[in-house]
Amino acid sequence: MLVYRFLDHDAFLFGFVVPVVALLLYDIVLLVRSAVVARFTISMQVSRRAREKMRRKRHLQLFLFIKVTILIGTVAGLGVFAKLTGITTTLR
Repeated sequence: MLVYRFLDHDAFLFGFVVPVVALLLYDIVLLVRSAVVARFTISMQVSRRAREKMRRKRHLQLFLFIKVTILIGTVAGLGVFAKLTGITTTLR
């Protein structure tokens, strides 16, 4: 009986795992850069009210960016874990 496998081990690693890890690392670099830019931008505001308003906005943007990065990383990590360990059954 011929069993069709979607991706073998090497193709999965080089076709999915390596690009996902590279993109997540680049995402972290962009996160750090945006945090630094936000800090400098906030510090250049003249009035205290504008500074506080911008600080709230930038923190919200950064935290949403962090949440999306964590979500994508978790989904990709669990997918890699399931594929490499062979645990692909569903609950019945």
